Amino acid sequence: MFVIDVNSGKSISEKEQEKNAYKTNLEAVKEIARQIRLRDIGGIILVDFIDMKNPVFRKKVYIGMRKELERDRAKTIAYPLTQLNLMQITRHRVNQNISEKLSESCPMCQGTGRIMSKSVITTAVERWLKNFRANSKEFRLILIVHPLIASHLTDGTISKLSRMMIKYFVKIKLQQSDHIRIDEFKFYSQKKERDITQEFL
Repeated sequence: MFVIDVNSGKSISEKEQEKNAYKTNLEAVKEIARQIRLRDIGGIILVDFIDMKNPVFRKKVYIGMRKELERDRAKTIAYPLTQLNLMQITRHRVNQNISEKLSESCPMCQGTGRIMSKSVITTAVERWLKNFRANSKEFRLILIVHPLIASHLTDGTISKLSRMMIKYFVKIKLQQSDHIRIDEFKFYSQKKERDITQEFL
């Protein structure tokens, strides 16, 4: 939801304040409609106009907004002002917003802003080793992971990698690569000299 607040200074008399509010609101209508088109704003747009007690003024502001929005090629609907001088507008965006045009989703997190934790990836590696040991008699492997995961696996006096090698009776040569995703790992068979990751997932 987008909220637009229209403000102005107070006039001396209440009569002047009402006219000034009406005039300012009409001017704001044109700029609001222009900005909505320019920024290609979609969804619900709530406009908080300056308070007007006169129902005729409120109706004219509403009609003015509808007229301005007719120039918009996107499907846009404006609703009459409420007693609190609030106007609701709904609009279907035509194009991507500026951020979407100038950027793309992160390949690591797929645009969510979050990635798998190191412990989850380590668990996935161990699950792979469990399947490997249950279905293969090989014991020499090469494991390729992102440097951050490599650091996590080798941390400590008795590292997680060492524990897994002992537990599953396998010799693992660890290699790190910046070209692999942080949530990805690859196992190579030294005997077969090929990637066997998919075989034991």
